[in-house]
Amino acid sequence: MGQPAFVGRTAELDVVAQAAHKAAAGEPSLLIVEAAAGIGKTALVRRAIEGLEGFSVWWASCDPAEQDWPFSVVEQWLRQADPRSEANSMVTDRGLGPHVPPVMVGARLVELLSTAQEVGPVIVVVDDVHWADEASLTAVGFMLRRLRADRVLVIATARTEAGAGAAVDGLEGAVPPARAAQWRRLARGTPRVRDLPLEGLPQQAVAQIVETAGVRGAASQALAKRLWELTGGHPLYLRSILAANTADTLIDQDAVVLVSASLEGAVRQMLARLPAPARAMAEALAVLDAPVPPAVAGTVAGLEGNPVQALEPLVAAGLVVRSWDEPSGPVRLAHPLQQAAVYRAIGPERRRELHMAAAPIVDLDSAWAHRVAACTHRDPALAEELEAEAARKAAAGYLDRAATLMLWAANLDEAREHRERCLLTAASYANHLLNPSGLAAARALRPAVESCAPCALRTVLLSCYSYLDNDYLQAVRLGERAVAEAEADADPHVMAAARFRLALSDLVTNNPARARELLARTLDDHAVRAADTAVSRWLLAMGALFAEGPRGVRAFPWMTGLPDDPGNVPLPDTMLLVSRGYTRLALGELHAAQGDFETVLHPVRAMGSPPLGRLHAQLSLGLCLYMLGDWDRAASYADQALVEGEIDGFNVHHAPAHTWTVFIAAGRGDWQSAHSHLATLRQRPVMPIHGDLPPLAEAAVAQARGDHTAMLDALRPAYRTAAADAGHPARAWPDLMFWPMWTEALIATGNLGEAESALTRLRTQTGMIPCLEPITTWCTGQLAEAHGDLDTALAAYHQQLDRSPGPDDPPLHRARLEHAAGQLHLLRMDHDRARRLIGQARNRCHRLGAHAFAAGR
Repeated sequence: MGQPAFVGRTAELDVVAQAAHKAAAGEPSLLIVEAAAGIGKTALVRRAIEGLEGFSVWWASCDPAEQDWPFSVVEQWLRQADPRSEANSMVTDRGLGPHVPPVMVGARLVELLSTAQEVGPVIVVVDDVHWADEASLTAVGFMLRRLRADRVLVIATARTEAGAGAAVDGLEGAVPPARAAQWRRLARGTPRVRDLPLEGLPQQAVAQIVETAGVRGAASQALAKRLWELTGGHPLYLRSILAANTADTLIDQDAVVLVSASLEGAVRQMLARLPAPARAMAEALAVLDAPVPPAVAGTVAGLEGNPVQALEPLVAAGLVVRSWDEPSGPVRLAHPLQQAAVYRAIGPERRRELHMAAAPIVDLDSAWAHRVAACTHRDPALAEELEAEAARKAAAGYLDRAATLMLWAANLDEAREHRERCLLTAASYANHLLNPSGLAAARALRPAVESCAPCALRTVLLSCYSYLDNDYLQAVRLGERAVAEAEADADPHVMAAARFRLALSDLVTNNPARARELLARTLDDHAVRAADTAVSRWLLAMGALFAEGPRGVRAFPWMTGLPDDPGNVPLPDTMLLVSRGYTRLALGELHAAQGDFETVLHPVRAMGSPPLGRLHAQLSLGLCLYMLGDWDRAASYADQALVEGEIDGFNVHHAPAHTWTVFIAAGRGDWQSAHSHLATLRQRPVMPIHGDLPPLAEAAVAQARGDHTAMLDALRPAYRTAAADAGHPARAWPDLMFWPMWTEALIATGNLGEAESALTRLRTQTGMIPCLEPITTWCTGQLAEAHGDLDTALAAYHQQLDRSPGPDDPPLHRARLEHAAGQLHLLRMDHDRARRLIGQARNRCHRLGAHAFAAGR
């Protein structure tokens, strides 16, 4: 029987059509089509798109075999975009490798979509998004969050975690819960999101399919009922049954018992009815599992005849589809479930022969998988080749691919010690801070790591997993044990890894002094591989920043040697710009810090930076821009950090990104956004080093609302930490924010004695951080006003206002000074000066969008 026609789904087709028409009118949206495997998600989307006119379509299909290849999804879209636009893209000119920042690729997608919309609306499809690679997910997340009035409809098809019953038991493929939930985070921040769940076809639609198969009248209704009860309306299962049987067989009541009760059985029945050459081609395609020309499939199958002719029965049965209508065009099995069923039906010896035949024909990277699959016994020689290839891939930055190769190598040697060494090495690649896919993929290897025999590298990895679990104290304990074990083994590379991970845990648990010592020892021993040196220096600078203050960081020789112009810093030293940016930010040198961070995030620079370095640059640049009054860009960078950090699996982004977003939203009077981010900030564990940020965020909302009692209450937990640092005046981080807010809250609530002490501390800070001078002057005047000394207050305000603003003076601080001085002039009936100063303050607030402060708070 031929392939059944598309039937039913009228309501679902209407949903897609309505979303498309709205997109054409400038209302972009994300449509999520969810269903069990084989229900017809892809068929529905293709049918819906066929009925639309005037749309260009970018289609990408995700494949589990390509999850360790960065940007496999995006590359498919780029090939469909305007070639002239693509040619101008630095991204595509240099190739989408592991070091290309996903945010940069997402920005390029936004540009290409903008160009494409000039011709007409665009539909962007990502099919089987649950199998998308991490880099593509991040780029897509960035793109989605920037669709505002674009003529774009994004459609994602996704498999539900639940199977489809007996119809697909064992064939649907396991979608790990973390992966199944991960892609859904793409929807965060997207203007419009709609779910479109699919179930099996109703009995009426099954009857239509039966009629198209040649069964008519009462017999068709009875058969439709039986098939619907058997398959649950599962289209792929139904199609397989119809292709495997004649109409007469299906109509015969007694013959119905011959119909298989599973999709796999139906596919086997279909294969049994096919000619031998067609079966051989189906087996070859199942092993190749990729679109290939018929001649390639024929060679793998060992056919002597015409491979195109051998394909015809498969095409007629709906088991094989062509990429285009030409007979010589690439072909593949129509659905992954059918591919899995055909593959499982192949005998072990035949399967090995097919893999051996495929290995010399496919590309080098694909050949490794076929060579491994062809092994029927342990093969230490192949394992050694895989390890060497993994080392080459790791050196080139393809750490996920290197991990995959090491996992294959682990299964090719009988020696347990070798297997576990390969497994632990694979987990080390996945957990590496330089991994361009982030740390999320490392979680899947945790059970295997835990089952390995105790050793230093295993303990290092267990510390990594505790860190990912937000159990930082346990990460420290395991890190200490790992260092001791590595030093006892005298393995320099494991020792370096152990010290590095312990130093990272020490940093987030407020033990910067030991972190600094560990990293310094590692660098002095020259145990760090060349690729990791910059990251180790970066962490060393962080340890020094918190242990000794920003001026201590500047004493490092590799910091003093950096050119003043960040653009002249050599590419290998890009990570050092993050360190220098930190020191400049901590000293209030905001424009200089901005220059360092923007240089790190420049496309060319970012290609050589690990994701964690870019994440820190985004977070710090967001704070710089907030202080400098560029709130739109500040919000954008915080937003980017949230997307990248979530998908990459890092924890460091959570508190800073939400905190700076709360500051911006509260200052603008966007209470819904402020409270939403505040609620998210409360829900998740916060690194101890970021313990001051949630109180600052709470206080920012209270400050913007003019509720200084709530502001003071919110800040009290942070005051304990700040007060403990009073004896360390070099430590300025994160006092850019705390001491001005704490002093303001004390003055406004009448705690004038405490306010005097706080102001003294603030003045000490200002001696190191000149950009705090305007807000320190404002607090000085406010305290004088609280004591009733209006002359002193006005003199203080004008002492600052009569000077030209410093290049790093925050505009919001200047506005508050102007408003306070204007109010005092108003009390003195000096209306002209009052009007001018209050007007300047309000104009400055309006330019910032600081609506909550426009009234003078």
